[in-house]
Amino acid sequence: MPRAEGYLARIRPVQLTHHGTFSCVIKQDQRPLARLYFFLLLVRPEALTPSNLFLLAALGALASASATVLAWIFFRWYCSGD
Repeated sequence: MPRAEGYLARIRPVQLTHHGTFSCVIKQDQRPLARLYFFLLLVRPEALTPSNLFLLAALGALASASATVLAWIFFRWYCSGD
Protein backbone atom coordinates (compact mmCIF):
# COMPACT_ATOMS: atom_id res chain seq x y z
CA MET A 1 0.00 0.00 0.00
CA PRO A 2 2.00 2.95 -1.22
CA ARG A 3 2.14 6.11 0.82
CA ALA A 4 0.53 4.77 3.99
CA GLU A 5 1.04 7.30 6.75
CA GLY A 6 0.76 7.16 10.50
CA TYR A 7 1.73 4.58 13.06
CA LEU A 8 -0.15 1.64 11.58
CA ALA A 9 -0.51 0.17 8.11
CA ARG A 10 -3.02 -2.58 7.47
CA ILE A 11 -3.81 -4.75 4.52
CA ARG A 12 -7.56 -5.30 4.68
CA PRO A 13 -9.23 -7.39 3.53
CA VAL A 14 -6.38 -9.86 3.23
CA GLN A 15 -6.38 -11.61 -0.12
CA LEU A 16 -4.24 -14.32 -1.68
CA THR A 17 -2.81 -11.72 -4.06
CA HIS A 18 -1.23 -9.92 -1.08
CA HIS A 19 2.12 -11.63 -1.03
CA GLY A 20 5.74 -10.72 -1.61
CA THR A 21 8.10 -8.20 -0.06
CA PHE A 22 6.74 -5.08 1.62
CA SER A 23 8.88 -2.27 2.98
CA CYS A 24 8.35 0.31 5.69
CA VAL A 25 10.42 3.52 5.67
CA ILE A 26 10.75 5.83 8.66
CA LYS A 27 11.52 9.38 7.54
CA GLN A 28 12.27 12.67 9.22
CA ASP A 29 12.23 15.82 7.10
CA GLN A 30 11.95 13.62 4.00
CA ARG A 31 15.24 11.87 4.88
CA PRO A 32 15.04 8.10 5.43
CA LEU A 33 16.15 7.07 8.92
CA ALA A 34 15.32 3.36 8.76
CA ARG A 35 13.88 0.86 6.33
CA LEU A 36 12.35 -2.47 7.25
CA TYR A 37 11.42 -5.23 4.84
CA PHE A 38 8.69 -7.79 5.40
CA PHE A 39 8.04 -10.87 3.32
CA LEU A 40 4.41 -11.88 3.31
CA LEU A 41 3.27 -15.27 2.12
CA LEU A 42 -0.32 -16.26 2.69
CA VAL A 43 -0.93 -19.89 2.00
CA ARG A 44 -4.22 -20.05 3.85
CA PRO A 45 -6.10 -16.82 4.68
CA GLU A 46 -8.03 -18.64 7.43
CA ALA A 47 -4.71 -18.99 9.28
CA LEU A 48 -5.05 -15.35 10.39
CA THR A 49 -6.89 -16.12 13.61
CA PRO A 50 -6.89 -13.56 16.44
CA SER A 51 -4.35 -15.62 18.41
CA ASN A 52 -2.05 -15.89 15.37
CA LEU A 53 -2.37 -12.16 14.78
CA PHE A 54 -1.43 -11.55 18.42
CA LEU A 55 1.63 -13.78 18.06
CA LEU A 56 2.67 -11.97 14.88
CA ALA A 57 2.26 -8.59 16.58
CA ALA A 58 4.26 -9.78 19.60
CA LEU A 59 7.03 -11.07 17.33
CA GLY A 60 7.11 -7.78 15.44
CA ALA A 61 7.27 -5.79 18.68
CA LEU A 62 10.07 -8.00 20.01
CA ALA A 63 12.05 -7.67 16.78
CA SER A 64 11.59 -3.90 16.79
CA ALA A 65 12.62 -3.57 20.43
CA SER A 66 15.66 -5.80 19.84
CA ALA A 67 16.77 -3.73 16.86
CA THR A 68 16.33 -0.52 18.85
CA VAL A 69 18.38 -1.83 21.79
CA LEU A 70 21.14 -3.08 19.48
CA ALA A 71 21.26 0.26 17.67
CA TRP A 72 21.41 2.09 21.02
CA ILE A 73 24.24 -0.16 22.27
CA PHE A 74 26.18 0.34 19.04
CA PHE A 75 25.64 4.12 19.16
CA ARG A 76 26.85 4.31 22.77
CA TRP A 77 29.89 2.18 21.93
CA TYR A 78 30.68 4.21 18.79
CA CYS A 79 30.37 7.55 20.61
CA SER A 80 32.43 6.41 23.60
CA GLY A 81 35.60 6.39 21.50
CA ASP A 82 36.80 2.96 22.67
